[in-house]
Amino acid sequence: MMQKLHWNLTEKILFRFSFIYFLLYCLPFPLNRIPLLNKLGNVYVHFKEEFVSLFSNLFFSREITNVLNGSGDTSFDYLSVFVLLGVSVIIAILWSIMDRKRPSYNTLFTWQHVYLRFYLALVLFGYGITKLFINQFSELSLLDLIKTYGESTPMGLAWNFMEYSDSYTFFSGLMETIAGLLLCFRKTTKLGAICSFGVMLNVFMMNMSFDIPVKLYSGHLMIISLYLLIPYSKQLLQFFILNKPTTAPAILPYFKKKWVNITTISFKFLALIIILYSTFDSGSYSRKTYGKDAPKPVLYGIYDLINDTEDSTQDHSWNKLVIDKYYTIVIDPENKKKNYRTTIDTTDHAIYLKDYYSTDSLQFRYTIKDSILQFTGIDNDSLRLRFRQFDHNSMPLLKTGFNWINEYPNNR
Repeated sequence: MMQKLHWNLTEKILFRFSFIYFLLYCLPFPLNRIPLLNKLGNVYVHFKEEFVSLFSNLFFSREITNVLNGSGDTSFDYLSVFVLLGVSVIIAILWSIMDRKRPSYNTLFTWQHVYLRFYLALVLFGYGITKLFINQFSELSLLDLIKTYGESTPMGLAWNFMEYSDSYTFFSGLMETIAGLLLCFRKTTKLGAICSFGVMLNVFMMNMSFDIPVKLYSGHLMIISLYLLIPYSKQLLQFFILNKPTTAPAILPYFKKKWVNITTISFKFLALIIILYSTFDSGSYSRKTYGKDAPKPVLYGIYDLINDTEDSTQDHSWNKLVIDKYYTIVIDPENKKKNYRTTIDTTDHAIYLKDYYSTDSLQFRYTIKDSILQFTGIDNDSLRLRFRQFDHNSMPLLKTGFNWINEYPNNR
């Protein structure tokens, strides 16, 4: 379609719409990745948020605001897509009226193709390299090990599935990273787009099947992957479906002057090296800071309350204590949970617990010996709690591991 000197009316209208929509959706890329230009990107983001908010105030009874909570599928996100679609339709109509005599958009389509290739590649690098360092799905929490399946949400179940297997997470990240690398070079763009569609289709279906709230974003990335295959659609159809011989389209230089092409290619390689280095460095830092290699607290573990009937000072609202990497959970006999921020002073042997959702706080001195943990109230030294540490590594999920030979299916 894009090699023709004269496009038909439908092709031109569809291109105008897709050009506007993808540009509005992908912005502020690449401004947000270029020093000194990121402020300009922030201006666009702010303008889009204000425009969508204005639209919501005009047509909805309640205000729809942008909430940054990691969802990606909020009411504001859906409304943003709807508004971008509407704006793209209006601009495409005006563009078609004002530029109706233009025979084709071969050059503009070429540069749009470059823009979308690198947008998708950098997104794949971000997700892929994060998985290579096992940061996106870090590790099962201690609470995950003791809660029931029924207590999990569909997203939590999928997250635990990914968190369990470092090898599968690494493989997923490797496929995303390879797809991103293939998209960076014109000779491998077809393979890169096919690979990126495959990995994003898997992500999209996982999001749809387990109610993971990145459905809009992963769906767009999948569509962009397909869009990048449009210039090669005839060759792919002939090779994969019709079983006919085909020829690869010629790869022509972007610019007429040789030195401009050399400069552009050199800049691309330099930018690619910088991006990959910074992403790998960030992934390594994140793994050491809050990922699998982040230090665990000295009291890290699962503890069961020892019911001491002779101790009248014991607090019987506690049943189980879970001290995880970044928080502590107290579970009562009715399985109700309370989350606390945790500070442990190893010098003074003190632990400070602050409720996440209220001003409540607890302070204890602790001693631990032979898997027995004892808390003594700092403000009330007559309050004592004794726990026995549970060896969570003995649980079948962590103990079974991988086996080349399985004489029977160990499906529990």
